[in-house]
This record gives sequence, structure tokens and C-alpha cells, in this order.
Amino acid sequence: GLMPSSPPEARPNYLWLTRFFPYPTHAGDRIYSAKLIESLAAQPCRVSVFCTYQGRDAPVPPDGPARGADWVLCRDNSRHRLWLYPFSYLPQHALRLSGPDPRRSLWPLLIQQPWDAILIDYVSMGWTLPLLAEATRVTGHRPTLAYVAHNHEASLRRLAVNHSMALAPLRLAQWIDGGRIAALERQLLAEADLVTTISP
Repeated sequence: GLMPSSPPEARPNYLWLTRFFPYPTHAGDRIYSAKLIESLAAQPCRVSVFCTYQGRDAPVPPDGPARGADWVLCRDNSRHRLWLYPFSYLPQHALRLSGPDPRRSLWPLLIQQPWDAILIDYVSMGWTLPLLAEATRVTGHRPTLAYVAHNHEASLRRLAVNHSMALAPLRLAQWIDGGRIAALERQLLAEADLVTTISP
């Protein structure tokens, strides 16, 4: 498990990397991420959460267990990054999330302390893997890496393409992006020490 045996004063440090600020919890993926973060923050450990947000002002977590985590928020201003898609190996959503601002915000967080574990929440956050590898090289410390899977994404994307009623060019785009998601998922599964699953 993630909780090493240690005296109370030596609480483990966990870094949770997720796509976006999960509140308000008005969709299933937000509920899933929010409740997992809250559950971890309620344990005898320190939790920092890195995510993006939309809008002008940084949001504030609601009262309750979420306040037990330290939130590092980066404004999502990367909508125009999709012109890079033909030159990238990343799927569309991961490419959007991997802009210069998130990288600049995440890097000092990765090297500021020896994290006991880093949790990658959802396949699109796989864009962080090269940064994690570089942080390990710089600090000489490799934390436990956990991948919090929401689904088996390769199967879902295959199903979506097979049942798509879209025109051929859009179906081709869906097929290409599905292949990129499957490749990123395989990379996460290969590099993670621990994987959580909620579906067969």
C-alpha cells in the first residue's frame, strides 16, 4: 500500500496530479477524483494536489476533507495548443494540458521535496511522465508512482470509433486520437508501481 509504517510526526507526503479542479462535482469523473482526494487527505499524511482551472480567479476547495490538502492551481489557458497536434505523440486532451504554464508550475513542485508517492489521476495526465523522470534524475529520488485509472481507455476509444456515426474524416481523427490514448495508457501501465481500477 501507499501508507508506510512510520511515527505520527513523519507523515508521508503524496502528490496528486489531476486534470482540473474537481469542484463543483457535477460529473462522474469529477466526483470520482474529488472523493479519492478527500479520502486520501483524511488519512495521516500530507497531500498536495496539482490541477488546472478555468476562469479568471483561482477557485477555493469546499469546506470539508478537501481543505486538508494543499492545492496548487494553474490556470488553463492552453486552448490554442492544438495546432501542435500533428507534431506531437500526445492525445488531444493531454496535449492541451501540457502547456508551458502547467509545466512551469509543476516542475518546482516535483523537486521541492522527496515525495513518497505521486499519483497520476486519469490517462490524460500521462503527459507528466517525462517531467517525473527528469525530476528523478535531478533529485536522485524516485517516489512510488501510482496510476489512478478511470477506465480501460483503449477499449473505450475502440468502442467509440466502431459505433461512431460521424463522417469518415472525423472517424479517422477519432481513430488516431484513440491510438494515441492507448499508447499513453500502455506507457502509464508500464511505468506505474501501482494501478487502481474500477472496471474489468
